[in-house]
Amino acid sequence: MIGEEIRSKVRANALGIPMVALAQGLVCLIGFLLFRIEDPWFWAIMATLFSMIPFEGAVLSVVPVFIIALSNGHPFNAWGILLYGLIVVGTTDSLIRLHILKRLDNVHPLITLLGVILGVPLFGFIGLIFGPSLISLFLIMVRIYTSEYAKDT
Repeated sequence: MIGEEIRSKVRANALGIPMVALAQGLVCLIGFLLFRIEDPWFWAIMATLFSMIPFEGAVLSVVPVFIIALSNGHPFNAWGILLYGLIVVGTTDSLIRLHILKRLDNVHPLITLLGVILGVPLFGFIGLIFGPSLISLFLIMVRIYTSEYAKDT
């Protein structure tokens, strides 16, 4: 049971997190092209990398773009990309992440968030995958313990 659960959780995180990152990068690229941001492909790649951080990563890549566009004298584009980033990118991040991880192996979003928060400081970049997997493993052990030793009341 443990081996099967570990395999499915690692698979879900190893496939799900990069899939979410690519989708977020695409959503950001659309915004960067729409608001005529300089070097949209570079910023889309940065957004893809940042979006491996759950729920706020892709929005983090929009803030420097906002500052650069504002400092270059393009206030409409700057405020447009900031609002696009906060509203559209933030919303799609949550929806895409929930849908993909739920579909791959019913991974709860809090497991992903806590796993990344704990996993990255402990393991570095690979903690993006191992952090959520370790939290899932801990919850599996708790479930096994309660099924084996819990008294029927």
